[in-house]
Parts: sequence; C-alpha cells; structure tokens
Amino acid sequence: MKRKVAAFILRTNPSGVPEMLFHAFVTDPTLPWRLPGGGIEDGEAPEQALYRELREETGLVDLQFIRKLGVQSYYKPYIRADVERHDYLLRASGELPDRWEHQVQGNGADADDIFGFHWLDARHLAGIDEEHRPYLTPDYIPELFKVEQS
Repeated sequence: MKRKVAAFILRTNPSGVPEMLFHAFVTDPTLPWRLPGGGIEDGEAPEQALYRELREETGLVDLQFIRKLGVQSYYKPYIRADVERHDYLLRASGELPDRWEHQVQGNGADADDIFGFHWLDARHLAGIDEEHRPYLTPDYIPELFKVEQS
C-alpha cells in the first residue's frame, strides 16, 4: 500500500471568492491539474510528510492548518497500487500571486520538475485530476463553496 498526503490549500480572492491551489507540470500542459502532495516516507508521520511535500513541491512554508479532512483508500491504476491518502485543509497566509512556477526540491521522482501553480474557484473544477475531483464537494470542503459577503 502506498501512503500519501494531499494538501487542499484555500485562499479568498479580493472579490471574496474562495479558491483552491492546484498545480500541473509545466513541461506537459495536457496533464490535468492536481493538488499538492506526495508520498509518506518510512517512519514519517502524515503531518510531517504534508509539510515536507509542501516545501518541496510549492516552496510554501507559511500555511495555516485548518483541519484533517479524512483518509481515503482506493486503487490507483496508474501506479497499480492501493493508496491510503491523508487529506488536509490549509489556508494560505498573506498575499500569493495568482500564478507561479516552482522547481520541485527533494529526492523524489518529481525532483527538478517544474510545476505551474494556479488558484481555481468552485466553478472551475472540471479539469481537475479524477483522483482528486470526487473530494472537491461542499460536503468535504464547505469552505470552498462559501462566498464571503462584503
């Protein structure tokens, strides 16, 4: 069984609309947008893996922990393995650009790849990877679907 973490990172845009952070490979824009995250290493707690993966994949370190969303178990055909994925909800602190690129750090399979990051609101989730899309719902993440009234 592959153990993984996924980061559901929220921000509220200047119009009061909640948005979530997704990334894609800059070198292959045909691949779907995905949530940041990755594998849990031997002896590593899920929350430790979460923050390590976020540093490596996004460069972000100043994120507010909101809550653990849950643990998902499923078969992933692409890697031909059962997966146990720990999902976490976080909020971006401070101002972040609408889009940016980051070269992946660390020693994983994606080391040195360049990810393009983009914020999407609840109306634009159709192109998200099918591994994550079923969990982008008002029941699982109500914060993504609430628009702040100004």
